[in-house]
Amino acid sequence: MSKAFAFCIVALLVFSLCVATTNANQIGYGVMRRDQPVRCWGSRCMPPPSNSYDRGCKKEAKCRDGHRGQK
Repeated sequence: MSKAFAFCIVALLVFSLCVATTNANQIGYGVMRRDQPVRCWGSRCMPPPSNSYDRGCKKEAKCRDGHRGQK
């Protein structure tokens, strides 16, 4: 067995001893479903946006920079 391989094994064992286990709750698949309404309560609720996006003109009119209908 080479010294580099033995060093890697020892380093792996030391690292595995340093990793602590945690007592955390798992996120269930129900939380990650899409097309579900956002649930909020108390101070976690965000108000609806005050200004929605508006392009100002239709894409077909090509009215960028105020030059309506011109290229």
